[in-house]
Amino acid sequence: MTDLELVSDFVERLARAGIRSVVGGSMASSVWGQPRQTNDADISVWLRADQVQNLVAALPDPYNLVPDEVEEATRSTVDFASFKVLHMDEVFSFDCFVHGDSEWTDALWDTRRVVGTLAFLGPEAILVLKLRWFVLGNKVSDRQWNDICQVIEVQGDRLDRSWAQLWATRFGVDALLEQALAQARP
Repeated sequence: MTDLELVSDFVERLARAGIRSVVGGSMASSVWGQPRQTNDADISVWLRADQVQNLVAALPDPYNLVPDEVEEATRSTVDFASFKVLHMDEVFSFDCFVHGDSEWTDALWDTRRVVGTLAFLGPEAILVLKLRWFVLGNKVSDRQWNDICQVIEVQGDRLDRSWAQLWATRFGVDALLEQALAQARP
């Protein structure tokens, strides 16, 4: 299976289990910026604790996950609470970031755009998320920074800069957003 086929199968299984999801991370930044190789998929999931058993049932062998880790992620209040699902036959990893109900997660969901058969977080959301990851990684990841600049360059005037600025300001990464906007060559 190709990576996109694996991701399609995964999100279709979640949808059948009544769990909303959208593709983010490097796969999304590759859609909105310059493609690059990745060995996993970041999936944003809107998952409640009462849906964990539905998720487990939707992902039988060859998928592998630890239900306790999923439940812990649904109860967590930390940013970027997540759990991992492995596809054992394809040696492919899904990093699932759990979103609850909040203004931010509603705004994330509203940016989604369908490309082919998959829904991806919009380029503005990817910018803000990658800026936050860049800060969490002590601002040293060239890969994150390049993804940010390439999304800006490729999207150009299609980028909703006011959306990105609003959320970058709320998360305290607005100066970095301005730096990236100045550095990128749209």
